[in-house]
Amino acid sequence: MRAIVVLIIALCMLFATAARADDADKQKCLAAYVAGQDAREKGRLRDARVELETCGQDHCPTAVRKDCVEWLAQVTSSLPSVVVASVDDEGKEITNATITLDGQPFSMARDGRAVPIDPGPHTFKFDAPEHEPQTVEIVILEGQKNRLVSGKLVRKQAPKSIPKEYPRRPYQSRLYGIIIGGAAIASFAVFAGYGISGASDMRDLESGCGATQSCKQEDVDDARAKLITADAFLVTGIVAGAISAYFLLFR
Repeated sequence: MRAIVVLIIALCMLFATAARADDADKQKCLAAYVAGQDAREKGRLRDARVELETCGQDHCPTAVRKDCVEWLAQVTSSLPSVVVASVDDEGKEITNATITLDGQPFSMARDGRAVPIDPGPHTFKFDAPEHEPQTVEIVILEGQKNRLVSGKLVRKQAPKSIPKEYPRRPYQSRLYGIIIGGAAIASFAVFAGYGISGASDMRDLESGCGATQSCKQEDVDDARAKLITADAFLVTGIVAGAISAYFLLFR
């Protein structure tokens, strides 16, 4: 007798537990019913599909399940989808690109399959190593299926070396050039004077005492000294002229 009582109590507890579980399932169905309608009205079709799939299950109340199944078909038909691709500037596919949708990771778009997306404006960002990132802003229409969203990534250019520029001081450089240029002109003038005088002396010596080989040594040395001095001023004039041209043209 006692065993029968225990069995009856156990059965009662089992039915009570089943009733509570059944009641919890019904509450879950009703919550999904309400959330599904709200998400559908706000255009969050992906969220609506999840909720409507929940309240459209067999264990939900018949009236709830009927509405959820009907709405789920409508949402599935209206839910857009996109196919996302990343290519470089030569049109080649970039397999290691990172894609974000409205600031959130969108990794499921990398396998080449169509991905459901809510209708409305969206921002896609494409990024890949050694490439310039690209942002694509589009508006997805309700019911639009398999829309291609392509991000074209241009390879980054190597930074160009900028030649070092030295400060130029045109006024001082021009002044230096003019002064040194004046020295060059003076050197050429002295060269001409000593050169002409030395050459004239040498001609006189050759035509005079040179014929009888009776020239004084100091006269010969004096004529040669003039020619050597002329050569020295010629070299000085050439160097000074080059330095003057440098300051006037390149500084």
